[in-house]
Amino acid sequence: MIGKSLNIDPTTDQNLTLGFFQTLLNKPMSSILIEDEFGEEFSLYLILSTLESVNKEIESLDNRKEYVVDGKANIQGFLSILTAILFGLKIRIIPSVHNYEKSELNSIITNKINELKFDKKFINPTKFNSERYLGIKKILNKKIYDIKSDFQITLETSGTTSTPVQIKLNLSALIFQGNEVSKSLQLTSKDRQLFYMPLNYVYGVSIIMTSLIPGACLVVSSSNLENPNTFLEQIKQRGITIFSGVPYVYQLLKKWGISNLKNSKLRTLTQAGGKLGVDIKNEIINKLPRCKFFIMYGQTEFGGRITQFELKSNLDHIESVGRPLSKILIVIVSEDQKLLADGKLGEVFVHTPSLSSNLKNLTNLIRHQSKDYFATGDLGYLKDGFLYIEGRNKNFVKIAGKRLNLTLIESHLKLSIMIDECVIEFDEIKFPKILIGIFSKSFKGVNSQAEMKIIISEILSSNPVILKIINGIPFFCYIINGKVPLLMNNKINSKEIKLKLINNYYDKKHLHIWL
Repeated sequence: MIGKSLNIDPTTDQNLTLGFFQTLLNKPMSSILIEDEFGEEFSLYLILSTLESVNKEIESLDNRKEYVVDGKANIQGFLSILTAILFGLKIRIIPSVHNYEKSELNSIITNKINELKFDKKFINPTKFNSERYLGIKKILNKKIYDIKSDFQITLETSGTTSTPVQIKLNLSALIFQGNEVSKSLQLTSKDRQLFYMPLNYVYGVSIIMTSLIPGACLVVSSSNLENPNTFLEQIKQRGITIFSGVPYVYQLLKKWGISNLKNSKLRTLTQAGGKLGVDIKNEIINKLPRCKFFIMYGQTEFGGRITQFELKSNLDHIESVGRPLSKILIVIVSEDQKLLADGKLGEVFVHTPSLSSNLKNLTNLIRHQSKDYFATGDLGYLKDGFLYIEGRNKNFVKIAGKRLNLTLIESHLKLSIMIDECVIEFDEIKFPKILIGIFSKSFKGVNSQAEMKIIISEILSSNPVILKIINGIPFFCYIINGKVPLLMNNKINSKEIKLKLINNYYDKKHLHIWL
């Protein structure tokens, strides 16, 4: 092992960093931290050898410059983030594409991996090269006591602002998140996390940190969601114990057959990135009784996770997104900036140690009991300490004096067995109206707007609350043909669909829209 244990105060940014590296360096050198898509294992010794071998090249880089990192979930992305942390570099993670010019950091890491990974003396931790081992020890022991504070990771999100914004997170934010989430999930060095979530989303970065801290192994996916059989098979064959996904991924699992994973080694599932239907939640806990299923809620601006809870032991709160993580506080605020009591709907404000460094000067905050709480842009309420999210602020619209929750209508329509996916847009040009886009194979024979409206009205009639609100409000329904457009993190690309709806209403006026 490298280094000695430290008695540190975990409350400061510097000590969080020191504690993180001590935890990493005190792990057995034979620990397998990541396994690539071909099954090649990368031990802690191999990874530290890689970092030691690029020491001079990395030290020559300008730490005032921001270096681009490809967002693909692979060994290169993993090592690029770890290297940037250790050497105090600023990185910006972009969506994985094939036509961008690789940064110096990416090139250094890629070249060194290709050089080292076929060197069996590094892969086999029992055959140490003593000279290299001493070099690693000397450099890294110096590093953990001389951590540079200028590490920064930049991710893009449209979270609280609804428009693209660059979010900058420092190391203490990532470590805080990794510590709290891995602790609540009870992850250990025996866990194997399927690694497929893009790194340009905070969920993907969070997965790296929550695996590194307990010494769990990241298993780079050898398949993708377009190949359901091989994607599911690798979960069983490669001994995956923890799987994470957004709602669309779990909708696919339901479609493919959740029971296909019954004989796998899965013990933990996590879900974030939007609201998952109660029907899918119930199916998962019924068909995978040995698995713990954690529901999470978070935003990039707040470092990742804000709340989470284990579903099976809290079925009374099945529609909630859980309790705040340790040291995170939540209040619900009215439109006139007053705190609201339990059960009252308002905007969710959060106080967290993992706040983005470029949001600390925002004015959209309140001060409560000597702490700053920042707006999330989400509307929700608290009940018995559990947070319930009703939708984005932008998804609540006023029509003829009525406040309408578009997310509630979307969710209700998705419960219909005839509808695969649904996106709603509110438009005020000329007169207020709702445009409803539906992905479904059940309506191919429908040829008129009037007929479609009757079908939708019948579906909504089963919910008297929605029916009362929507009564008298003009709405137009369109059937969208083609694959549901997805973002890199497998969330629905609602922006693209809404643009199609608007253009179709004012231009082509077709009932059937083709993507």
